[in-house]
Amino acid sequence: MDKTKISPNGIEQTILRRIPLEITAVSSLLSLPAYLLFDFTTAYLFWLGGLLGALSFWSLKASLTKTLANLNQQKTIRLSLFWYIMRLLLIVLVFFIIILVYQKRVLAFALGFSLLLLVIMIEAIYGLISQRKWKN
Repeated sequence: MDKTKISPNGIEQTILRRIPLEITAVSSLLSLPAYLLFDFTTAYLFWLGGLLGALSFWSLKASLTKTLANLNQQKTIRLSLFWYIMRLLLIVLVFFIIILVYQKRVLAFALGFSLLLLVIMIEAIYGLISQRKWKN
């Protein structure tokens, strides 16, 4: 087994810092066609979904980094689990409020939030292509 140490400031950290910015940029860019095709509220909910997805990814990355740094402490693990559950409850609460207030526009928020998956998938494909070029 290879004993090389992975640098915490390597390409992985660069990608993980870039993902929330890309989610925000893509949701901002795609909210403009949503405004032109539908209305301001739909575009705003789409952008808000992307922003919440970016904030969720950023906070999950920060808490996982802190938890993994202090993995030996039982208190840190319990606290991290508590904040993870709170984060999930907050997301569910936001979805619930949007369902109650904007019943017909909840799909716009969900699509904006799901940009998280699209950006991560594009970053993964880009990383695989870059790795393949490096090997050849």
